[in-house]
Amino acid sequence: ESLLREQKDHLVIKPPDEYGGIGVCIGKKTDQAQWQTNIDDALGRGNWLVQEYCDSLPFLCQAGEEGCAEHNVVFGGFTFGSTYAGSWVRVIPKAHPLGVINRLQGCQEGVIFEVDR
Repeated sequence: ESLLREQKDHLVIKPPDEYGGIGVCIGKKTDQAQWQTNIDDALGRGNWLVQEYCDSLPFLCQAGEEGCAEHNVVFGGFTFGSTYAGSWVRVIPKAHPLGVINRLQGCQEGVIFEVDR
């Protein structure tokens, strides 16, 4: 519990049963009072995740009809046995207030699937 309270700027907490970035709390983007409230709620619930917060380097991406703007980006790989695998990327404007990089929060998303025939 003390780690959660002391390392606010380096942590993210979220309920694992909520989809689409709902309920995600990024310590660095949350004021101290709200962080304390969210920690208390998470501990009281007993069903939550803690992740390390890694700030994205600026990523230039298409913005509107013309030009580019800085975005935050997250990417990774996935596999499902020998059935399929691939990679994904999500980008959201750096100015997005929540900092959550999720499709339901307004990000653009791309996925490449590799399927074993």
